[in-house]
Amino acid sequence: STYVNEDDAFKKYEKILSKISEKVDGSVVDIGSGNAQLWSMIKNIPENKKYGIDFAEQMIELARKNYPEGHFICDDAVNLKKYIKRKDNLGLIFTRGVMINHVGTSYFKRIIDNAYPLLKNNGYFMFDFLNSEYFTDMKEVPDKPLFNLKEIIKFVLKTKFKKCWFQIYHQFGRSPIIVLQKKERKGNGIYFMTKNSDK
Repeated sequence: STYVNEDDAFKKYEKILSKISEKVDGSVVDIGSGNAQLWSMIKNIPENKKYGIDFAEQMIELARKNYPEGHFICDDAVNLKKYIKRKDNLGLIFTRGVMINHVGTSYFKRIIDNAYPLLKNNGYFMFDFLNSEYFTDMKEVPDKPLFNLKEIIKFVLKTKFKKCWFQIYHQFGRSPIIVLQKKERKGNGIYFMTKNSDK
């Protein structure tokens, strides 16, 4: 489609994923993993500590060929807790492809709330979204729900990550990237580690 430059968005996501994964000690889960294209950016985590979940059996088969030592699950992401346990020492869960815009907030909330208890303390949850403010002056607008940053913050405050640490990358771009950190703290509301970081 023309409303998202896939190459540009993908490169930006790759860069942030690589940066965040360097801080991770433990296993990782790729939600909507497809053929596991992003796994090459996670160099510090052994293949046998990487998990991919996708409901498309064909994509799972491709991923298994690409990463034979990885763990791949053909199922819906809401069922992640059936396969991943706290003992798996999970340090990062990520999803790319503006999933929240495709499945809606109610369904994505189920995914994110199910993921929260699986993450160890200081673990990360990373996702992107289509930014409504980016499309304000454009003739062609995506035919799916769009969100601005305020709406995403309100969404996060309704999830189990409501007292998380919050980072945003490429805030004014088409598909900003949100990184939530499961970091226990006192007080209410989101703590912004970085309000807008493009580095």
